[in-house]
Amino acid sequence: MANPVWHSREVKEAEIKAIATDYEEAAERLLDERDAKLRAAIAANWKQADLVRITGYSRETIRQALLRLGESWRRA
Repeated sequence: MANPVWHSREVKEAEIKAIATDYEEAAERLLDERDAKLRAAIAANWKQADLVRITGYSRETIRQALLRLGESWRRA
């Protein structure tokens, strides 16, 4: 059986593997960026409840984002 053709050219297995790899890397970068922005909001004295209300994320999602890199977001 011949290799599938993608836009009139042969598609290599490595290209297909790269689809998943590229997606995972991009998703990780975006999560890191989101988490940094949420931590900055907490540092600027926004409350977790405000972030939940404004973003539509659940409290658990906000908590996990803030703790994802092992940083504690709770104020003393």
